Amino acid sequence: MAEFDITAEISKVLKEYTTAVQIAVDNAVEECGKGMQKEIKANSPKRTGDYKKGWRCKTSTGSRYKKSALVYNKTDYQLTHLLERRHKKRGNKGYKEAQPHIGPAAEKWGGEFERKCEEACKAE
Repeated sequence: MAEFDITAEISKVLKEYTTAVQIAVDNAVEECGKGMQKEIKANSPKRTGDYKKGWRCKTSTGSRYKKSALVYNKTDYQLTHLLERRHKKRGNKGYKEAQPHIGPAAEKWGGEFERKCEEACKAE
């Protein structure tokens, strides 16, 4: 009678599952990062256009199980806080109202990322 090692089979199936889920999550990181960049770029205030054109998305892998996407403004990073939140005008002549464009996109794409991760775990 042939012996059957149940622990080896379970281990093999779990490795396949984790690999498939990890690939799906990595794809979700890239897709959501690029989607967030495009949405921020589309909703950014345009005065000269430099701020709007400066949005970038950089994905990096820290280790085997860690992949991240960073969306940032390469050209006018100093303006992100001022435009996103209310601030005083030059010479203390009142306040400039906020033009939120980063927060709503981050909230939307964060939820989308969670949905894709849950979907990947259920599908595999």
